[in-house]
Amino acid sequence: MLGKDNGLRTEFYQPFAADSNNFVAASIGYHDRPYTLYTANGDKSAQFRLAAARATVEYGRSLGNYGEVRLGVVSGYDRVERDIGDPNFIDRTRQRIGGLTASAVIDQFDNPRLPRDGFLVAASAYKGVPALGASEASHSAQLRLDKAFLWDKDTVFRATLKGSSISDLQDLKSDDAFSLGAFSICPVTRTSNWLATVPRCCG
Repeated sequence: MLGKDNGLRTEFYQPFAADSNNFVAASIGYHDRPYTLYTANGDKSAQFRLAAARATVEYGRSLGNYGEVRLGVVSGYDRVERDIGDPNFIDRTRQRIGGLTASAVIDQFDNPRLPRDGFLVAASAYKGVPALGASEASHSAQLRLDKAFLWDKDTVFRATLKGSSISDLQDLKSDDAFSLGAFSICPVTRTSNWLATVPRCCG
């Protein structure tokens, strides 16, 4: 995708057999996006660009029409480039990623692009393992809840709740920072942060 938030990802997906729910998947990807920090008063304090490269190998199981679960190993790096703000806020500009991942998705949307009904639940976790190349043994978790419902025949509402928790602010990875609309948040040390919105879509 082109613009301020750029990314490219490809995945090889192979079921064990034609009638098997088990599969293996291998993926590589690169993501580059702006990331803004704000003070408690809402003032912009710093702005960075976060670049992330990932290579992942996973074992998974399909849950039929409900979703899937995956366990895997990931390797890559995160790089931070400062645009504005205190150069001493982050003590390093590059971090190695390596460790174990787990994810689960329950997708009951009626349409993947513009759902008019249904819900989606997505959860993921990462555990950094120095023996697998991680700079530090950090850990993180993310959760996303999505609900779409039809207001009338021409109006669809979609409610989104997203949150993340990390072990240490200095271990912040590109995947731990997320934004929605005009809002950006940063996970705080050993706490969780949540953001909710109800955008309106006209069908």
